Amino acid sequence: MALTPEDVVKKEFTKPRGFGGGKGYDEIQVDDFLDEIVVELRRLNSENEQLSTQLEDCRRSKGLAAPVAAQQSPADADVTAEVPVAAAATTADADPAIAKKANEYEQQLKKLQDELAGAKDELAKTQARKQELDQQIASSQQDLHAAQQEVERTKRAATEHEAESAKQAVASSSVAPEAGAATVIALAQKLHDQHVAEGQAARDQLFKEGEDKHASLLAEGTQKRDELVSQGEATRDQLVREATEKSDALVQDAQQKKSAILTELENEKARLSGDIEELKSFESNYRKQLKDYITGQLEQLENTGVEQQPAS
Repeated sequence: MALTPEDVVKKEFTKPRGFGGGKGYDEIQVDDFLDEIVVELRRLNSENEQLSTQLEDCRRSKGLAAPVAAQQSPADADVTAEVPVAAAATTADADPAIAKKANEYEQQLKKLQDELAGAKDELAKTQARKQELDQQIASSQQDLHAAQQEVERTKRAATEHEAESAKQAVASSSVAPEAGAATVIALAQKLHDQHVAEGQAARDQLFKEGEDKHASLLAEGTQKRDELVSQGEATRDQLVREATEKSDALVQDAQQKKSAILTELENEKARLSGDIEELKSFESNYRKQLKDYITGQLEQLENTGVEQQPAS
């Protein structure tokens, strides 16, 4: 069962029996609770590693350059959400200031969680934008293909027009076939060359426009994708780094507070042991004095009885 901040805040420890003044906590329970925190932190580290691996696999499958591996940290979703108040909870009843500090830590880490969620949303938007750019590139390729088909149609139309013009020229020159043969051939060749040149020019223009549009969209999409991916990775790395530093600081603080609690318990134990020894010494002296007093009183009574017997 995952450890939550509410579990840490509401955690109560049994106070050891025999301790005066109601101070201190059961050392075993404190150690067990810190062990639970360590287990939860390790689980979060493992989840973060899995998420990082999945993110790299996704980028590789999309043809992106693999990012530099982020340092291991409890960051991805919900990194270190349960750790911050662990140390403060162990002494919350004894020191209200510690509980207040724990709540501040919890609020700070909730803020980090929100920022990390925002980074994830930004990464999702980046992926959506990449898909949109891919669709635009595919559309540009379709436009280029359509332009090429249009050039082919123009070329075929020019060829057909040349043939029709040649037929008309031959028909108009049928009155003097021998004298106008050279003129018809020259006219047909001229029309043919003209239409071929026009068709090639139109084809080249359409092909160039399609290539320019394709290159422009591809460059724009690649640049935007790289910018968004770089921005998302930078934000994620920063959040992971901050969460790691905060986690390390809180774990260190928890260890220090644990040591302080153990030291306090040892001091209290030593003080109580001294009090017990003093009480034992007092008891021994008191018994001896009481015994001496009773013995003296008995002797005095015996002496008094012996002195009073002759008088009777």
